[in-house]
Amino acid sequence: MTAFPAFPMPYMTNREREVLGHVSKGWSSKQVALLIGAAPRTVESHIANLKIKLGAKNSSHMILLAFQCGALDGPAD
Repeated sequence: MTAFPAFPMPYMTNREREVLGHVSKGWSSKQVALLIGAAPRTVESHIANLKIKLGAKNSSHMILLAFQCGALDGPAD
């Protein structure tokens, strides 16, 4: 039996997907910013946009919804 996403995956930019992947591993906005070479506020803006797109109440909810819609493949490494 094939598992289907709980809801369709919203459009995400490549950078939003990158940020989502790092946040799902427990990285802070500042850590992600250093890693990708962006300002912490920019990373926070990407996270805010992802929460809106996914309809999430907070970052934990955002990650759960990202798994449910197929934006994240599996448990964080």
